[in-house]
Amino acid sequence: MQRIYQVLAAPNSVVFTFNRRYNTQNFPKIVVYQYKRANNPACQWGVSMPVAGRKRPK
Repeated sequence: MQRIYQVLAAPNSVVFTFNRRYNTQNFPKIVVYQYKRANNPACQWGVSMPVAGRKRPK
């Protein structure tokens, strides 16, 4: 299985709209990372989003 990284840099309104339309049945495993440019590494933690077979974020 490959891991694909996709970055969404957007205003809060766009991010919240994405979250409202997020359908757990249509997405593969997805992790949402917190990005801070000043940190090393820039993405130190992430949340595994609920998908088919996983009911809650982790």
